[in-house]
Amino acid sequence: MAANIVQLAKLANVSTATVSRVLNGKSNVSEETRNKVLALAEELNYTPNHPARIFSQAPTKRILVTANTLSNRFFATVLEGIQNLASLNGYDVFLSPLQNPHTNELRGLLPFKQHCVDGLIVVSSSPSYFRALDEFPPDAPIVQCSEYDASLPFPYVAVDNYISAKKAVQYLISLGHKKIGLFNRTATLLHAQERERGFYATMEECGLPINPRWIVHVNSAVFETAYSAARNLLMNDERPTAVFATSDSYAAAVIHAANALGLRVPEDLSVIGFDNIDISTLVRPTITTISQPQQQIGELSCSLLLNMLNDIPVLEKKNFLETELLVRQSTGACPAP
Repeated sequence: MAANIVQLAKLANVSTATVSRVLNGKSNVSEETRNKVLALAEELNYTPNHPARIFSQAPTKRILVTANTLSNRFFATVLEGIQNLASLNGYDVFLSPLQNPHTNELRGLLPFKQHCVDGLIVVSSSPSYFRALDEFPPDAPIVQCSEYDASLPFPYVAVDNYISAKKAVQYLISLGHKKIGLFNRTATLLHAQERERGFYATMEECGLPINPRWIVHVNSAVFETAYSAARNLLMNDERPTAVFATSDSYAAAVIHAANALGLRVPEDLSVIGFDNIDISTLVRPTITTISQPQQQIGELSCSLLLNMLNDIPVLEKKNFLETELLVRQSTGACPAP
């Protein structure tokens, strides 16, 4: 059986992009590398398949970005960073939802599989989607953005959600709060798991009790669902004096529920969010939050992908950017007992 381009690249100890350049007569390859690749190709009876040949001869100057949702404000700002850098380098950005909403079929990879684009940036939190990336070779031009699976060979750009969550909880504790609740997405997604882990670790390190009735998980990002769960939390006979919400949308739902129940924020209840999306400054009181550098996440993801497309080695697989605590109106000193 003839070798494929991935096997040929592995045996030659070069990238698939370098093999493509050699086989298509490009000049930006050393003579030594060219001779080695050509000798191996002849020895192994290598014949490129038609789609791969078209792809390597005529780069599309297109980047595909796939995401769970194309309407999320966080994604929109990340995408802005991707588009800005791609445009500066002469690339167009194409968007694709991860799944067919009617069949749940994972279709977002098809343009990449069919060589309609040069590279792929995955803005996904879906475990099933990460598993689908296993079929690609380790040096495929793929970058994981915001969410990631560290077991995959592809580089990723994100924030350290564990450390960032600890920063949020530590701030609440510094204000004198000891009765702190957690409002989180169902912890099947990596960011939800890491933010919850940071909450528990900080509470335990500070010797503070964790009341199970103040730990809320919702399985949806829909505001109405979060609002209903927040009302249930705050209607307890004994309620927390502060809540760490793992997104600004959840923080807004908690504040809305508190207002409806006659609780004052922050005098009766402090609330801190995560992300620093638009809603954090639109609600009243404005939301204290952990700010992610969303545009920079997109820019760095695009930069890594462009390096890969130009055969520049990506030296660091893990790329964490810093978060920042933004103190606004929704947090204050713990109320007197």
